[in-house]
Formats: sequence, C-alpha cells, structure tokens
Amino acid sequence: MKKRWVKGLLPLLCLLLTASCTGNGAAPNETDSTSVESTGTSGENAALPDLTVTVISIGKADAILVETEGHSLLIDTGEDEDGEKVAAVLEDRGIRRLEYLVITHLDKDHIGGVDHILPQVEVGRVIQSCNTEDSGQYEEYEEACREAGIVPERLTDPLSLSLGGAELRLLPAARCDYEDDNDYSVLTEMTYGQCRFLFAGDAEDERLEEYLSREEVDTVDFLKVPHHGRLSHLSEALIEAVSPRYAVITCSKKNPPDEELLELLEQNGAQVFLTTDGSVRAVCDGLSLRVVRA
Repeated sequence: MKKRWVKGLLPLLCLLLTASCTGNGAAPNETDSTSVESTGTSGENAALPDLTVTVISIGKADAILVETEGHSLLIDTGEDEDGEKVAAVLEDRGIRRLEYLVITHLDKDHIGGVDHILPQVEVGRVIQSCNTEDSGQYEEYEEACREAGIVPERLTDPLSLSLGGAELRLLPAARCDYEDDNDYSVLTEMTYGQCRFLFAGDAEDERLEEYLSREEVDTVDFLKVPHHGRLSHLSEALIEAVSPRYAVITCSKKNPPDEELLELLEQNGAQVFLTTDGSVRAVCDGLSLRVVRA
C-alpha cells in the first residue's frame, strides 16, 4: 500500500517542479525576456563581455577611455601636462592600440595630450571636429599626427562606428562658424546591449539646441556632463531630455561645477561623480551598469 502511495505522488511532484521553473518563479530583479523589445534571437537578453568606461581625473580637462572585448577608444587627451598621465593609464590598462581617437573640439584641454599618446600607441583613426584652430597647441597636435602618419578626419556628417559589441554614433556640429569654440563639440552616443551613454564634450547652448532638436533624443544611463559642469540656458532641458542615472563631471577644486547644475542633476535623480575626487569607472555588461571610483 505504501509503495502505491509513493508511486501516485511522483507525477504530482514533477508537475509542481515544472511549474516553478517555467511560470512566475523568477527572482524579482531578473529580466523577463517577454517584456523586453526584441527583434533577434532569445540570446539578446544574455549578459555581454564587460565594457569599461574610464573618465580620467586630470582636472578641468577631458580624457575618456572606452574598452570592450579587446578594442579601445579614447575621447580627448587633456592638456599638454596631462598627456603623460593619460599615456600611463593606457599603459596600465595594457593598451597598445586604439581603434579610434575622437577629438571633440580643438581647445587645449582636449587636444593637449595628443603628442604623448601617438608615439606610445598605434591609432587606427583620428576623428575631430570640423574646424581648425589658430593656436600653438593645435600646431603641436597637427605635427604629432604628421609624425605618426595620420591624417585627422574632420567630421561634417554623423558617423556610425562599432567597437567590439558597442555601437557608437558620432554627431558633429551643424556648422563650422561658431563664436564659441565649445559649440564645435562632437557628441558621442554609445549603446551597449540595453545601456546607453552620452559623451557631450563641451557643448554650449547653440550645440545643445542642435542636439535637442533631433527627433531621436533618448534617455541615457550615463552622461558625461558638458563643459565641466558649467550651467547654461539649456542645461535643464538637456538633463530632463536624457534623464541620466549617472552623471560624471570633469572638474577640479580650482574649477568646480556650478552648484545650480548639481542641483538640477540631483533633482532629476542622477547620481553625480566629480573627477575632483579621482577617476571614475563605469562597468557595463549590456544589462546592468555600475559606476565606481577607479
């Protein structure tokens, strides 16, 4: 009698176990693939190899390293005196080749370190804003490119690039005749899996107005705040439009961000990191994103 009772119970146990694996038994923080827009295979919701973004602490200047699956990109190079530190970061990360070097615009705090970078690493393409500059620092930049056998590409139309599993969209300024050099800034959008990034150079009001007038402006997980945290007339509009989860500001104790801008970011729910306190590193697997001190 006992054996017949156990035998009758087995099918019921199997049925219960099957229901718990295929029904509503997922953990609260797991992604339900049926709720995610998908046009490809079921593997789209699997984690990707880590993508790493390092915003290097060099004061009121920009140098941002992106790495994924053995590929790398550098956005800007800081000032001349920052070049050695940026080059040291590349060496520490084991980088001998950059697929791309993006120069958002030609101010000294963005192009100054080029003459330290190009002799150290191979660079596939140098892509810059569409303008030229009448300055000694720009002449050094041009000379460094010539010595490396590189002809910089002046960006006049949007450009799509791939970096490992990351997709990038480089957005140039609409014109080449701005009063403010910062408005030449190339903005870079990057998508990795389900995560979105925006690197906004030093864009001021005219450039921000161009960007915000686009139909495809979307929210982002990570924003490199434009122009070292300076408040502009369109700062609030940008922050509300892209609604970042994390915002990083390249700044220094001598040149801190504007308090009004920090308040806008915090009011919109962004977690803010300042490079005054050290380099900032974001690590993304295409599903999740965490930002820490490097």
